[in-house]
Amino acid sequence: TLWVFSTFVNAKHLLGVIIYILTKFYLNISLGFLSPNPILGCQTNSLLLLKIVVFYKIMSLNDRIRIDVALIPSEPLFSAVIDASQAITKQFRNYNIIDAEQFPPHLSIHICTIPHDNLSLFSNDAVILNSSRINLKPICVSMTSGGYISFKVENSTDIHRLHECVIGITAKMRGPGFEEAPERKRNYWYVKDQKNYAVYGNIFVNEKFDPHFSIAKVDPENLSESFKIAQSMLKPMVGRDVSSSQLQICEIGMHSEKWDTLKRF
Repeated sequence: TLWVFSTFVNAKHLLGVIIYILTKFYLNISLGFLSPNPILGCQTNSLLLLKIVVFYKIMSLNDRIRIDVALIPSEPLFSAVIDASQAITKQFRNYNIIDAEQFPPHLSIHICTIPHDNLSLFSNDAVILNSSRINLKPICVSMTSGGYISFKVENSTDIHRLHECVIGITAKMRGPGFEEAPERKRNYWYVKDQKNYAVYGNIFVNEKFDPHFSIAKVDPENLSESFKIAQSMLKPMVGRDVSSSQLQICEIGMHSEKWDTLKRF
């Protein structure tokens, strides 16, 4: 019983669990529902315990958010990324449109799922508080077979230090045994990737961290032409030092369907 509770019940709900059990126990006695048969009574209480565990597991899954901790670039890089994404959108179907408001240009430092009420941990870290201005140096436009087009950025000491700081904070937020939403699990990943995902909520951490600005996601048949558009429009920004304007912590949804800013630094 204790193992079940320690695994599936969030500590902050423990008081609620105790109150719920005592209330149910009192009602069972008051209404005469406790069986005099020890075996039947044990089965009844076990079923009650199972219901409680399931209830609080569901509550715990609902009490979490998927976030993107990201650097927002200053001008002229901010507008350059938008212009490249919009130019592709005008010619082809773009599944990852970048604009100034709904999905602004951003360099993701880390994406993961965390408990909603742990956001305050970010505000207590000196590295986070001093990371609004970081030098960003774009190095090239890249594409993948999956249709993604991005503007890669040099993984500088400052950027990587911020990344290590953020994944350390989110690992503390998640804690041992943090349960991911079932649809986000991938059993076919390498063992190391699965371990990193369990701890950090993302496999692209540490040496796999690849800083970039997303430009577009297009159908495979439009990838080559879209890449040429992005490459042409972003060429003036390659190798140019541009500072970030702020660090944002945003709720992005379980399917990256939104960009709701929760904190700015």
